[in-house]
Amino acid sequence: MTFAVTLPALGIAMSAGIEYSRAISFREQLQAAADAAATGATAAMVQGQSASDAQAVGLALFTANAPSGALPSSSPGSDGVVSIQPTNYAATLTTVVNYTGSMKTVFAGLLNINLIPMSITAEAQAVTSTTSGAGTYSGIGTMWGDPYIMGADGTFRDLFCNNLPPGSWYNAVSDRKFEVNIQCSGAVVFNSSWFVVSAFSIMVDNHVISFSAPQPTNVNGTLNFQPVWEGAVTIDGVTYPPSLGHHSYLNGLVQTDITDLNDFYQYANSVTVTTPTYVFKGDFGYQSVVAGRLSLTATNAGACGVPGGILGTTLAGIFNDNLYYGQDDGPSKYLVSGPTAVSNEFNWVQCNMAGGTSLVHLVK
Repeated sequence: MTFAVTLPALGIAMSAGIEYSRAISFREQLQAAADAAATGATAAMVQGQSASDAQAVGLALFTANAPSGALPSSSPGSDGVVSIQPTNYAATLTTVVNYTGSMKTVFAGLLNINLIPMSITAEAQAVTSTTSGAGTYSGIGTMWGDPYIMGADGTFRDLFCNNLPPGSWYNAVSDRKFEVNIQCSGAVVFNSSWFVVSAFSIMVDNHVISFSAPQPTNVNGTLNFQPVWEGAVTIDGVTYPPSLGHHSYLNGLVQTDITDLNDFYQYANSVTVTTPTYVFKGDFGYQSVVAGRLSLTATNAGACGVPGGILGTTLAGIFNDNLYYGQDDGPSKYLVSGPTAVSNEFNWVQCNMAGGTSLVHLVK
């Protein structure tokens, strides 16, 4: 009698376990297919094929390796859709593969689950030797205010980060083993809304350097500032409190200059990160709000390709100018998941040159 009572529950549990195993296998096959499509299409471009021909190569590889039921071509009624986008961006060959669809269940119908959603992404890159060499990308770019951008290409822009949730993080610079992310936060000053850089996160090799400042609170029309950033900097999880003078960390990689411990709102204190290629300097100043400011000087940047990010792309004069409402994908193009996230578009973690072109490698 006990077995008869528990039998339906056991059957449901077994069905769920079987579907879970099927879903894992289905996803693994999809990822392998996407990886094959991304690397194959990029390799085709390395061999001199056009983007459209490379796209066809990628689609054929995805179709050949995808599990049965992933695409309508192999299973009528399937809702699977694959997008393969090969590009040649300043001699940087990239293929992005995105798949969305679902796996049809066999046993989970007992739980009223007929489809299990699937979403897969893969990205492969290779860099030709034309983007390598001293003096390829040099210049200086700045960002300040709410926020204004003066790119290394000499053009002036605004970053309209207020059309995404306050506190979102954006990639400002992306290069091999050098990333700068900024946080854009909102503040209400009297009856006006401002959006400013409120935090910085700089990643060099395996180090993470960060510092931030809160916005003032508005109480009955009176701004109450919170002077908690007086030069404190966090390096690899350890926070170093400010003290007057010049201070050096990580053998000079990070330096702080502290001239005021009471009123830092006039750019009194700063943090500088210096590498052989980049010099980053960041601070905060008072403009009715606490606005972060940064300057970035690059010398011979882009050893393994074109630098990315809001300021990075301006070094080569190929910045995506659509940061306004409703144009292209706006600032979301540079959106990252958090302070230590690396840019998926230009994350140069590998630099193996062979025959004038780097090896095709997966970056996502």
